[in-house]
Amino acid sequence: MSLRDRLLKPEYLYKLLLRRGLWRRGDSDRVRFVGTDMAVVRLPWNIDIMVGRRETLGRAVILLGVYDLAVSEALWRLIKENDRVVDVGANIGYMTSIMAVAAGTSGKVEAFEPHPGLGSQLSDNVRSWVKDIDGRQLAAIRVRREAVSDQDAERFLEIPEEFGSNNGLAFLVDEPTSSSLKVHSVRLDSALSGPLQVDLLKVDVEGAEIQVFQGAVKLLSSHAVRHIIFEEHRNFPTPVTTFLQQYGYTIFQLGVGLFGPLIGSGSNINKTPRRAWEPRSMLATAESKTVIDAFAPRGWQVFRSRTVRSPMPRST
Repeated sequence: MSLRDRLLKPEYLYKLLLRRGLWRRGDSDRVRFVGTDMAVVRLPWNIDIMVGRRETLGRAVILLGVYDLAVSEALWRLIKENDRVVDVGANIGYMTSIMAVAAGTSGKVEAFEPHPGLGSQLSDNVRSWVKDIDGRQLAAIRVRREAVSDQDAERFLEIPEEFGSNNGLAFLVDEPTSSSLKVHSVRLDSALSGPLQVDLLKVDVEGAEIQVFQGAVKLLSSHAVRHIIFEEHRNFPTPVTTFLQQYGYTIFQLGVGLFGPLIGSGSNINKTPRRAWEPRSMLATAESKTVIDAFAPRGWQVFRSRTVRSPMPRST
């Protein structure tokens, strides 16, 4: 890890500077260990989440309070009250929790997670949020125990050896193996009922993102999806970014600066500073001015969300 990467941890800076709300009382109130394997962590947006103590996401939120800072901040800045948002590859619900708080009581969140164990943890976390509302105003969350791809069919979820230490590594395959699970796959075009409007779609499916988008061409062709955040392991342009550009989406890369989030586009997109240990995250949008305006203020809003979030309804 480079010196820059070692120093580029705004989580530590805010932990020192804010000293209020989430951090005021220290880690003894923020983190509660449950047995030898689990912990309940209070996130900056005043949500408690049950995590695995030895798993990648769990270790991050126990130590730093957040996971994948660039994506967390992008969700917080782009989702408005009353929005309909979709989390594809929801895992145990970390990103889902940001969506639910940001969209408010009139918003809707659909969270897709096909792995049975993770789906159960996701459902448990969602139930705990609803049960222990504690003054929070959350969107309605619908947990979907399905994979999302370009098919409405039975598929297989491959579970790699590293899954125990990083629960985000499972991926879809067409044929069964000794380490796969049968799951049901749906297309977004057929799975989302009601008005075809998705204000933000987050996709993290370990290399199968293009299949998700191929199953959403009806939504994409009409720009019924405003913003899309997805993981990308290659430099721009990629088959996924080219596919989305064909439908009129502008592509940005999300990055991390010490004093706020960064977005890069055009010839500078691959130069956007980001942290080497985190996945490359991209943002495709049908409303580029909205994105530029949302990312203009400096600072990390997601850290202060417990006390300062006051979302305004989206203008029409």
